Amino acid sequence: METTTIGQPAAVQAPASPRRIRLADYEAWIEDGSIEEGAPIELFEGRIVRKRAKVRRHSRASVHARRAIERVLPAGWHLGAELPVRMPASEGLPEPDLSVTRGTVDDYKVRDPGPADVALVVEIADTSLAEDRRRAAVYLAEGYPAYWIIHVRDRRLEVFRRSRRPGPSPRRTRPSSFWTGSSSTESPSPTCSRATDGAGTFVVGAAPRRQPLSPARGTGPRGGHGPLAP
Repeated sequence: METTTIGQPAAVQAPASPRRIRLADYEAWIEDGSIEEGAPIELFEGRIVRKRAKVRRHSRASVHARRAIERVLPAGWHLGAELPVRMPASEGLPEPDLSVTRGTVDDYKVRDPGPADVALVVEIADTSLAEDRRRAAVYLAEGYPAYWIIHVRDRRLEVFRRSRRPGPSPRRTRPSSFWTGSSSTESPSPTCSRATDGAGTFVVGAAPRRQPLSPARGTGPRGGHGPLAP
């Protein structure tokens, strides 16, 4: 996700000195038209940031990642692209490159999904790697269970997961390669797999590129109600 910090939208009367913007105010500006639909901005940690234009390699990586994740999604979940997710504790309404969310997009006509609804957030990083890594801790602190960064330039995946053990620090796994392309000119394509853990939780994860893309024995949501935990 490429972003640049900016002030408040022109249609909104900005105060004389910078201040932290509340999520409720930002959502109200969207509803009353002060922020135009489709405006290339988002709210993160109480600041409005501008989203930069996507380069071709970013767009290709997003398409391939989406195809791979969609192949292992069970019923009752959908994959969205640049859809807003709520971060009430830190005052944010970011629009991640990809997100796996419970239900269908029509379930969120009157509200945007939050940590209890979203199983996975994915960002495609080209020149924004440092910022995307910084955001990982914010997402996990909000309660989002998993956060992926796809490194476009070095063709690697970095996975962050919220620790189930007590403590303030989220757990970050070591980056692991998941590209099928053999050269930097080929479009990357992640390999994903799915399984159910002992508690019946549906799991989707990134697998090494030589691992076949197939569900593990006995996989699938039990009644479609368990959380999808990458």
